[in-house]
Amino acid sequence: MAIPANRCELSTASGTGELRLVGTVHLLDVERSCWRLSTAEGGPYELQPEQAPPSMLRDAARVSVVARPSEGPETGCRAGMLIDVRRVVSVDLSE
Repeated sequence: MAIPANRCELSTASGTGELRLVGTVHLLDVERSCWRLSTAEGGPYELQPEQAPPSMLRDAARVSVVARPSEGPETGCRAGMLIDVRRVVSVDLSE
């Protein structure tokens, strides 16, 4: 399923604490590789490469995911709120 380039949204599932995020993945070139998910509302969110599915870790990929705020330690990237991806709904790699 293709995600329109101009469509970014955030919603939460009532009572579950899950975040339903639609946005664009960015690789940040800092001291080490850091991944950020940018959405139009809320965020930005930091993706953990050891936790997030590799299929979504592509610079400029438009994704739809279900995530939760991470309870893990800070990573040092400080790219946004640290999240754990629970499920990838879709990934669009087209430009």
